[in-house]
Amino acid sequence: MLKRFNLKLSSTPLQIVGNEVDIRLFFFHYYFYASNSPFSVTPSLKDKDVIQDIFKAFKSSKIPVMLQENRAAYWAMIILQRIQYGYNVKLAKKKSGCSKNATTSLLCKGKRDNQTHFRES
Repeated sequence: MLKRFNLKLSSTPLQIVGNEVDIRLFFFHYYFYASNSPFSVTPSLKDKDVIQDIFKAFKSSKIPVMLQENRAAYWAMIILQRIQYGYNVKLAKKKSGCSKNATTSLLCKGKRDNQTHFRES
């Protein structure tokens, strides 16, 4: 499963190694789609409150938003936890083309197919 996200498991110390964006995508897929697992984690009330605040801000600004609150709550949970543990996303400017991480590969595939939404391969 880690290979799909360009990730590896290190045993010393025990951790998932790879691009932070890919690690977050992995955790989203793991927690969102494996909700019946004994290891499942669900968003807390704090995570859901963050999403509610974001939705309220968009509604008051009249910017149309097409998000699913449940999915957004999982993303908030993962992002907030990763930041809390000191894992930040490093962004780099690219002149052209797509970078080689799992997330942008999927997004670039969508661009090549003239799609504007996220597509899984």
